[in-house]
Amino acid sequence: MKKKKEISFDLNLIPFIDMLSVCIFFLMLTAVWIQVGSLEIKQGLGGQTEDNKPTPTILTYINSQSDIELSLKDADAPHKATIKAHNGKPNLKNLKLSVTQLVSKTQNLKTALVMPDQKTSYQDMMSVMDVLRKSQISVGIVPL
Repeated sequence: MKKKKEISFDLNLIPFIDMLSVCIFFLMLTAVWIQVGSLEIKQGLGGQTEDNKPTPTILTYINSQSDIELSLKDADAPHKATIKAHNGKPNLKNLKLSVTQLVSKTQNLKTALVMPDQKTSYQDMMSVMDVLRKSQISVGIVPL
C-alpha cells in the first residue's frame, strides 16, 4: 500500500512583505516629487485673445553660449536686445533689468516664450524662466 504524501507546506511571506514595503516606499517618494517638482507653464504657441488682437509677447532666445536675445512680438514699438553671458552663464541681473524696462514700457505685456538652443543647459533655461516669472510674466516654452 502506497503512503500518501503530506500536502500541507509552509509559505514564507516575509520576502513578499519586504517587496511590498519597498513598492509603497517608492510610491510615496514619487508622489512627493510630483507635487514639489511641478512648474506651471502655458502652451508655447497658439491661441489668441477674444478680441483677435494679439497681445505683446517677449521672445527669449537662449543660444548655446548662454547669451540671451530678447525681442517683442506683436507690440506697438519693436524692441530687440542682446544680453551677453557672464562666465558662461546667463547674465540674470541684466535680464531682470531689461524685462523690468520692457514691462514698464509695454502695455498688456504678460507673456514670455523661452526658446532654448539644443545645447542650452537645463539649469540655464530654468534660471531664465525664474527671472521672467518673478517679473509677473506667464512663461511658455517653445519646443525645439
